[in-house]
Parts: sequence; structure tokens; C-alpha cells
Amino acid sequence: INRHRFSEYELKKLMERRGGFDSSSSTTSPYPSDGFNGVYSSSPNNNNAINNNNNNNNNTSNSNNSMPLSSTIWTMDLGMTQWWQKRKEQQQRELLRKQAEEQRRKIYQAQHDDGDHHTHQQHSLGDNTVFQSFTNPNSEELFEDDQTNAQISSIHASKSGQGVSVDLQIEEEDKDFWTPAADIEPETDTKDCPFLLEKQQRQSLSMNGCIPQSICYSRWKRLYSLARDGDSFLNFLTRVKGHHHTLLVIKTTRLEIFGGYADSPWEAQHQGNPEFYGSAQASLFKIDPLDKTKTKVFSWSGINRYIQFVDLGRKMLAFGGGGTEGAFGLCLESDFQRGSSGSCATFQNEPLCTEGNFEIVDVECYGFLTGTF
Repeated sequence: INRHRFSEYELKKLMERRGGFDSSSSTTSPYPSDGFNGVYSSSPNNNNAINNNNNNNNNTSNSNNSMPLSSTIWTMDLGMTQWWQKRKEQQQRELLRKQAEEQRRKIYQAQHDDGDHHTHQQHSLGDNTVFQSFTNPNSEELFEDDQTNAQISSIHASKSGQGVSVDLQIEEEDKDFWTPAADIEPETDTKDCPFLLEKQQRQSLSMNGCIPQSICYSRWKRLYSLARDGDSFLNFLTRVKGHHHTLLVIKTTRLEIFGGYADSPWEAQHQGNPEFYGSAQASLFKIDPLDKTKTKVFSWSGINRYIQFVDLGRKMLAFGGGGTEGAFGLCLESDFQRGSSGSCATFQNEPLCTEGNFEIVDVECYGFLTGTF
């Protein structure tokens, strides 16, 4: 019942079914006492309060000794509403109590099942002969694998406490690992304009980390050659435009060969005020002048972000910067006529040439055909 408005006939019938209805002395309620102002309650105090109310009604009205029927209807309506509201709250509390009991039962069951699982797991590990040999404190023998040359250096309990962790020592074999062939896209005019890097030098750059592993299996392609395409700086930018992975190679008048790898495209960042940019995978390299098959690579140090630089106004591009000398790691300018190299903090490199400044004989820029082997 939720604030239902009873008619006088319905109210009388309801009162008769719950114990009778006497219009002259209605002092008790068929509903349980819920603290509703003492109007309908079987307690003596509340009965006295009702009798007092009846006496007051007798003084004011001599024609009728009972509570007016309209007041009775309003009182019953409000009393039943509060009774049902408290009954609903009791039902909700009972439902929550049952849910809590069910949750505790599930937790207990899960803990019980988990304990059985750990017991079974410990029993299985104890029966394992390899586990016994690992955990035996009297055993001084080390496990060896003939195929990988692996030895167990230490054994300790795992973080879960249900097993062991083993530290292995693996000895590297003294043999040359297979390296990519570093193939290059064939050209028709290589006789008049040969490549600056030989195949062994390209492989050496891949082995020493100058070329990232993600593209070291890709086929090389010569995008620009000063001897073939001219010494125009703008022509260089046009030919290498859109290539994110490029290798710049320089040959000087002293027959020195060095360069750098860029993992970002060569393009001006701002027309008016050029600034450094680039990826941390960039690097510098130099070919050993005494042994042409050996290369020395200088990777990004992480000290600063002065990785690569393009200045359209001065027709200059550069690698690296910063440090005590304040020099570029590698710089080319004046339409590839001259350049410079010094120690920089970006790559912590030594000068790539014997002297700080050099004159250029040839410049090449290689791209990598990703997805092509």
C-alpha cells in the first residue's frame, strides 16, 4: 500500500478485518507501532494521549465523542505509508545481509580451492627430478647445455614462493654471425659514376649499428650523387624528399670517407629561423683509412636533441651540435663545396676527418626500399 486514499466504506471494512472499528473510541491500531506520534499504538502513554485528544474533542463538540472520520482517514494514510516504508527498509537490509553471506561463502570456497591447487602444485614440483637437483643444497654440479653453452650460476626462490628462479650464463661462440648482404639497387651508369661505398663497407655499417635493424635487410638505393646529379643543394632536397631513412656519404679531397644516418627526412622546419630536429636513431660514421673494410659508428648519446639541421638560406645541412667546442658533428654547406667536422655532445664523436675543415669531392645519399629484400 503506497499512500492509497481509502473511501469511508473501504476503511471500515479494512478495520473490521483487522479487529473491528469503533467510531466512538478508536484508540488502538491494527498496525504495529512504528513511532508515529503515538496516534496508533497499544502503549498506555499513547492511549492516554489519544484519550486526552478525545476529551478535548468532547469539550469542543457535544454532538460526537469520536475522532472525525476525515481525520481518521488522513491518520491511517500517513501511518500505513510510514509502516510500509520501514518494512521495505527491513527487506532491503535482509537482502543485503543475504548477499554478504553469499559473498563470504564464495570467498571461502575460492580460498579452499586455491589451497588445494597449491598443494597439488607443490606435490608436482617435489616429484620433479630436475627441480630436486636444482633445490638440492648439497649438489655442486652445474647444468650445462651442449647446444647453447649455458650454465646455471645461481638458484633462488621465485617471487611467488611456489618455484625457483635460475640465472644462466651463456657463453658466446667465437664465430661470425650471418649479416645482411646489403644489396643495392642496380644502375646503368655505375661505370662512369661508381658507388662510394663497397659491399663490405655497407655490411660493416649494418653490423656496427649505423643502420637500424628494422631496415638493415632492405635494399639500398642511391637517391642522389653529386657526380651524377650536380652540386645543387635544392636538387639534393628534391631527390631525397619524402625518404625518412637516408644515409649521407662524403668523400673529401684527402680521400677520406665518412657520413651520417638520418631517420627523419631532410627538409627545412622553418623558413625564417631554422632549428634542429630528428630521431634518436641517427648516427655518424667514418671509414678506417688504413683498413677500408672497417667502420666506426657514433650513435646518439642522449645528451641533447641537436640531431639534424637544414638551412635553406645558407644552403647548409648538418648533424649534431653542442659540447665544449660548440662544433657540428658534420656540416656541409655552399652547395656541397666544403664542410667541417668536430666533436659534439650529440654523438660524442671524434672529428670524422683529420682536419676540422675539408673540401668535398663527391656526396651520395642512399635511401632504403622497405619491404624489398
